[in-house]
Order: sequence, then structure tokens, then C-alpha cells
Amino acid sequence: MAQTAILIIFGAVCLCFAFSFASLSLQHHKKTSNIFLATGVIWCIAGLCLQLSLPDFYDFITAMYLWEFPTLLILSGIIYFSTQKFNNIYKTALVIFILAELGSMAFPSSAVFVSDSLPFWADRLIIISLWTIYALSFQILTKVEGISGNHALTVFTGIAVLPFIGGAPILLGAIAACGIAVFAAWQIYNTYPAKLNITPASSYALGFILAWFCLKTASEGALSCTLVLNSLFFYEVLIAVLRKLSLRPNYQNITQNTDFYQAGLD
Repeated sequence: MAQTAILIIFGAVCLCFAFSFASLSLQHHKKTSNIFLATGVIWCIAGLCLQLSLPDFYDFITAMYLWEFPTLLILSGIIYFSTQKFNNIYKTALVIFILAELGSMAFPSSAVFVSDSLPFWADRLIIISLWTIYALSFQILTKVEGISGNHALTVFTGIAVLPFIGGAPILLGAIAACGIAVFAAWQIYNTYPAKLNITPASSYALGFILAWFCLKTASEGALSCTLVLNSLFFYEVLIAVLRKLSLRPNYQNITQNTDFYQAGLD
């Protein structure tokens, strides 16, 4: 059974990379830029396929239902297509918050994200708020070519390692390996000089997906691990916001306030 699982995971990883790279190559040839469709959609489909094809593993603290990936794909797709129609951060934040609230309903009621000492509603309100902030803030990393892809690869690689030390379920590690594949394909086109630019709509949708996977891993008792894996992201977002609040004219564009971007100006 273990050999069968390894072969399934290896095949899924190879197919994820192949499909993502082919989709990105086609977009590069046609001079389009739908990064979400070439990465997020393929990853969600791969996650569902792994759920259906891998042997049953009983190392989950909370259940993982078959409807979670279809729900995630639908919600992130709504974000991708709806945010293309308006360029207003407040409307975008409202849409993401509502969809994050809907997405939180797909998690098992037994899932605890922050602390089991908190009331259920408080725990869910915190994760919905963090989910919204994460999805909105992911765009900040896209201003510097290669940084957002490196961040996603860091998160997926870290989660893929966790099952080897008993820190996460095997299925989550397998799904993370597929995430490494799709974002590795993107990095080929995202590293400076970037051949494909990511749009705000794609960044919101991908940030929504990445936040969901971090929350799913956190519900398995790996909150501290996910926080460490995202520490650089949180730092850059905090620095960008603080510089924005300084009201200095050269810091009013929040996407240009990160240390990575400022270092490139020197």
C-alpha cells in the first residue's frame, strides 16, 4: 500500500508540473496572464484527485471532506472573476471576507485553529479575519518579481516536510508536494526578468488558496509551524503597513513599501 501511495503521489506531482508549465507556456505564447488558472485551479484539482485515489490514512486530527477542495475552487474562482470587474480595495475586502466566512463553514466543527479555550465563534472570527487579510496582502509580494512564488514554495515545502516528522497528515504532505510542482513551474516564468506578470485578481485568488491550506494545516495542530513558514510574509506586510501609516509621500503606495522593493531602489 505504501508503494502504491508513493507512485500515486509521484505521478500527481509530475502531472501538476507538466500541466502548469504547459499552461504557462501557452499563456506566454499568447501574451496573456492567468496565473490563477495555471496554478490554483490545477492544484485544487490535484488535491481532490489525491483524496480520491490515495489509500485511507487515519492520521488526521479532524476530518477532511471531499467537498472541501471543490468548495475552495469555487470560492477562489469567484474571487478571481469578481475582482477583475472592480478596482476598489474595500469591495474586494468585503467579497473576500464573505467568501472566507462561507469557506470556514466547510471546515469540520471540531477543528480548532487558535485555541480550544476560545468560544467557537471567536476562533472562527479570528481565522476568517486572518484569511481575508492574508488574501488581500498577498499582492504586496507580487511587486518584486519572484518573491511571491518563493514564498508559496517555502510554505508548501515546509508543509510537505511535516509528515516525515509526524507534524501533519500524509495526505496534506502529498497535496503540498503538488503545490511545490505548480509553483515551481510558475517560478520559471516569474523569476526576474518575469515573463508573465501576475494580476491583482490572480494574487487575491492565490492568496485565498494559500491561506486556506495554512489554516487546514493549523487545524491539525501545526499552527506554530505555519506561522514560522509565513513569518517573512507577515514581516513584509507589517513593514508595508507601518510605512503607509507614516503618511510620507514616498510611502503612499503600499505595494512599494516592502523591504524587498526598497532594497531594489538602492
